[in-house]
Amino acid sequence: MSISAGNQRLLDLKPTELHERIPIFIGSAGLVKKVQEQLV
Repeated sequence: MSISAGNQRLLDLKPTELHERIPIFIGSAGLVKKVQEQLV
């Protein structure tokens, strides 16, 4: 299983607002990699 927030690691993001939201992608490593390649 892999978790991504696009081109950044999810745990490296620092929130700037109390209720900040970001899209995340959860799935197999191969599927998440395909999504990341499409976002670039």
